[in-house]
Amino acid sequence: YAATHDGARRYDVAGVQLYFADGSKSEDTQLSKTYTWMGYGAGLNNNEESTLACEASVLETISLDVYPTYYRPPITGENVTKQDSLHSVYFAVDNKYLEEYGALYEVEAQYLNALLKPMLCTGNDEAFTAISNFLGQTISEHNPALNYMYAANVQKEDLVGYSHSAQFVYNYLDANFTLTQGVDEAWNYIAEKEPGRADTLYLMFDTKGADADTYIVPSTDIKEAMKDSASNFGNVIDGAEGTYSRDIFESIDEEYTHITLTAEEKLDLTAEVITQTGWEWFWGLAGSKEETVTLFNNLRAVYEVQASDVTGNAALDSQALRIAEADYTHFYDFYQESVSDDKTVFLFRYQVSEYESYEATLFKDSGIVDIYNKECWAEVDTNAYFFAQSANLDFDLIDVTFLDEVEGATVFAVVSDPIDNVPDGTPPQDTTPDDPSDGSGCNADIPWWVWLILGLVALLIVGRWVPSIYKGLKIVFLTVTFPVWGPIWVIVKLVRKIRGDD
Repeated sequence: YAATHDGARRYDVAGVQLYFADGSKSEDTQLSKTYTWMGYGAGLNNNEESTLACEASVLETISLDVYPTYYRPPITGENVTKQDSLHSVYFAVDNKYLEEYGALYEVEAQYLNALLKPMLCTGNDEAFTAISNFLGQTISEHNPALNYMYAANVQKEDLVGYSHSAQFVYNYLDANFTLTQGVDEAWNYIAEKEPGRADTLYLMFDTKGADADTYIVPSTDIKEAMKDSASNFGNVIDGAEGTYSRDIFESIDEEYTHITLTAEEKLDLTAEVITQTGWEWFWGLAGSKEETVTLFNNLRAVYEVQASDVTGNAALDSQALRIAEADYTHFYDFYQESVSDDKTVFLFRYQVSEYESYEATLFKDSGIVDIYNKECWAEVDTNAYFFAQSANLDFDLIDVTFLDEVEGATVFAVVSDPIDNVPDGTPPQDTTPDDPSDGSGCNADIPWWVWLILGLVALLIVGRWVPSIYKGLKIVFLTVTFPVWGPIWVIVKLVRKIRGDD
């Protein structure tokens, strides 16, 4: 600009962002000024006296109230743990701008991308209370003071049900223990490979009596917990809506992501779907093959919301608009208010991130040692889930561009308070209905096959000394087990008859 304007330097300042020392929400204070500086200070550019001068004029800006939302497409499939997560914001533009300058064509924004460490949502009050005392503490090895353990995405991997695996485990003991499922089905924890470790848990949420399989952790609760982390764990970083501890993040970008998207640009939503081989389907095993499936495409980055999009039906409208149903009430009220104020509502879809959620199985130390001298842990319930997601800190609209077919493009600097876009936590798509136990029993002291061997030995002894009793027991045994060996016996008889031999 200076090279083509006789050395004049122009600065357009829409607003100044203020961050308060108490960590409260930051504000964009409107300034709307253009400063044009000319000349140089004394001693600069070989001039003895200062020729520095400044002219200030009004900069036309546009003030917008910006609200975040997200969308995760429903997916199906066993053991599916990942979803695409669409990050969006919505705002309303006064119709006078659209009438004078044309359609909203382009939006420029920036944000600091961050990935939160895995968080836990649980419906078990006892476990919630116990683990609350260990938040922020590193548990690389099992902490004997905590007799609760959470395993993510537990899978049965063989036909008998004795070999299990998990994605990762919080407060992991090691492989030297026995687990019981429910109240009477015992199994040993034997995995082909060691599960990952969730060494430190920073953020945890209570379902407030609801079932974790359907409970959504509100964004407001997550943000409050993030704010509490600043005082709980230290190592503070500033966000737009408060200060947070860096420790709760897996990663935070060093530089802001700067984006400029037009109404012509489109986004796709995909999903990783687990498929099964025929053999896996036959034996009821979890699939191992992953395929990427495009669920929704051609989603406009800048979308003008139509009256037909907002019918009042939360489920249908949120699906059509690709916004969270949990946000629909606010979106609906905002739309109605904006229309009455002669404004048009826009959706700005700007990022697709990966969301992960895992059903979490709770195990509790029963205090019993089995016949193998292993600690016996009992499965309590699956009323919980781990989740991890991306968050956009300091999201801020910079400017918007209107496009008129005759007059061309007009750019307006935006004055808006920055926000932290932290989506809700949503439960896994694939969950197991709960048949909870109190976790106090442990029936792994004597496995079922030991009882079977003892029973057969007892029958042999009885048969040797009391033949008549043995004969009676044999008749009872054959009668009770007929559904097992009967069909086989019939098939053998038929084969023999067809072949004509014995």
